[in-house]
Amino acid sequence: WAGLLGLPAFEAGLGLGVGLAGAAAVRRCRSLRPVGVVPDPAEGLLLGAVLALTLLVRLYPLGDLALTPWVDGPHHALITRKILEANRVPDSYGPEVDTPAFYHFGFHVHAAFLARVTGTDAAEGIGLAGQFLSGWSAILAYWLVREWTADARAGLVGAGLAGLILTFPGYLLSWSRFSLVAGLDLLPAVLLAGRDWVRSERAAGALGILLAGLALTHYRLLVMGGLFLGLITAFSLKGVSPGPRLGMRFVVALGAFAPAIPWLILAASRFLVPAVRVSLAAGSRPEPFPWDLIARWPDGAVFLLALGGVLAGIRRARPHALALGLTLLGLGFLAGALPIPSPLPNVVDGVTVAASLWLAALVPAGATVAWLLDRVRPGSKIGLPGVGALVLVACCSQVGRQLAAVNPELVLVHPADLPALAWVQANTPPDVKFLINGFEWRPGFYAGADAGFWLPAAAGRTTLLPTLLYGNLPTEEFTRRNRIARELAGGPVDWGRLIPELRALKVDYVFIGRRGGPLTAGKLLGHPGFEPVYHQAGVWVFRLRPP
Repeated sequence: WAGLLGLPAFEAGLGLGVGLAGAAAVRRCRSLRPVGVVPDPAEGLLLGAVLALTLLVRLYPLGDLALTPWVDGPHHALITRKILEANRVPDSYGPEVDTPAFYHFGFHVHAAFLARVTGTDAAEGIGLAGQFLSGWSAILAYWLVREWTADARAGLVGAGLAGLILTFPGYLLSWSRFSLVAGLDLLPAVLLAGRDWVRSERAAGALGILLAGLALTHYRLLVMGGLFLGLITAFSLKGVSPGPRLGMRFVVALGAFAPAIPWLILAASRFLVPAVRVSLAAGSRPEPFPWDLIARWPDGAVFLLALGGVLAGIRRARPHALALGLTLLGLGFLAGALPIPSPLPNVVDGVTVAASLWLAALVPAGATVAWLLDRVRPGSKIGLPGVGALVLVACCSQVGRQLAAVNPELVLVHPADLPALAWVQANTPPDVKFLINGFEWRPGFYAGADAGFWLPAAAGRTTLLPTLLYGNLPTEEFTRRNRIARELAGGPVDWGRLIPELRALKVDYVFIGRRGGPLTAGKLLGHPGFEPVYHQAGVWVFRLRPP
C-alpha cells in the first residue's frame, strides 16, 4: 500500500515498525501476565539456549553454499531484487520474466529490507532472511504450545521440536522454500488469535491483520489455517450467545483483513486463473503423497505422540483436538493422502502439507511429553529445569543431523559458477537471452538443472526457462518453451531445426554450469552454430553464431 500511494516502502515500513515498538514501550505498564504471576528466570535461560542452538544450525550451512539450493531460490531472489530496486512491490517481473507481478510477496519484502539494511545482495539476502525466520520458529513454537497448554514445560518441548529435533522446518533450506517458512511463522499467532476472536475484540482485530499477512505470504497456508479456524470457531460458538458483540467482532476482523482483499483479487486474475489453465493444458495430475517425509526418524515417533494427544483430546471432548483432527483429515483429502481421490488435485499439494505437519504436532506432542514425564514420578511433577535439561540433551543430540540438512544433490550453484555469473553480467548486453540446462521438475513443468537457472536473479539476464514464474506465461508461450526444454532434456537434439527457432526467440547464448545437465559442452564444441566465449572450472558460455 505504501508503494501504491507513492511512498518509499522501506522508509514507511521502518517508520511504522518504530512507531509500533514505541507504542509497546509506552504501554509496558499494562502487564500481559495475570496478577501475582512471577516470571521464572530459568524459563528464559532455557529458551535462549534452544534459540542459540537453533540459530547456529540454521546459519552455519549458509557458509558452505554459493547460493541457496534447488529451484525456488531463483524466483525468490528475483522478486526480492525487484522490490529492493523499486522500493515497492513491483507491477511486473520483466524484463527477466515478462509477466505481471502475482507471487505472494510477504517473505520477499522482509528479505529485501534485510538486504538493504545489511548491504548484502538480494541473492544472499533471501538465504539469510529465510534462515533467521526458520530459527525464530523455535520461539514461536514455544509461545504457541505454552499459551495453548498453560504449561511452560510443554512450551520448551515445542521449541526443541521445531528448532532442532524434527526434520522441518530446518530442511526447508534444501528447497529454498522460504515463503513457506515465513507463512508458518505467522500461523502460531493466527491459531492463538483464532482461538479467542469470538470472545475478544482485540483478538478479532489481530486475527484479521494476521490473516491478511498470511494471504500476502502463502496462499496454501491461508487455506490450511482457514480450515482450522472455521472448525475451531464453530466449536467455540457453543455456549456463546450470538448477538451484536459477536457481529461486531466479525466486522472488526473483516475490516482488519480488508487491506489484503485488492491484492487477492489481483493475484487471482494474474495467477490463479492462468495457473489452472496452464495446469489443464499440461495435463497436470495429482502427485503421490510424500509419506517418506513423515515416517522418517525422529519425525514419525513425534507424530505418533501427537496423534495420541489428539485422540486423547477428542475422547475428552476438547474442541481444539476435534478441530485439529478434522483439519488434518481435510488436508489429507485435498493433498491426496487418503484413499479417496481429491476433486482438486494439487490445490494443497502433499509436499506443502508434509513440510507443515510439524506445526500441527507441536501442541499435542508437547502436552503428551509433559504428561508422560509426570507419570515417570507418580505424585510429583518434573519441574521446568528438569524438562529443560532433557530438551537440551535431545536438541544437542540432533545438532549434527540438522547441520547436514542440506541435500548436496539439490545444490544448483557451485563456487565455480559465481565468476561465470559475474562474467555474464559484465560482458553481455542486458537484453540477451540464454539457453540453459533443464529437467522435468513436475509433470509438464520444467526447471533449470544448474547455475544457469540463476541468471535472471543474479545477473539480470533472461533465460528460456526464466525461473518457475514462467508457468504464468501465456499458454502458447509456456507450451513452446516446454517443448524445447523437453527436446533438450530427452535428446537427441536436431540442431539444424532448433537453432533457427532459438534465433527467432532471440536466444543469443548458452550457459552450462558446473553441475551440468543433458546439454554438455562436448555436444556444442565443434558445432558450426556455437562459439565458446567463456570456459573456467567446468563452466561454459557459448554464443550462437549469426546465420
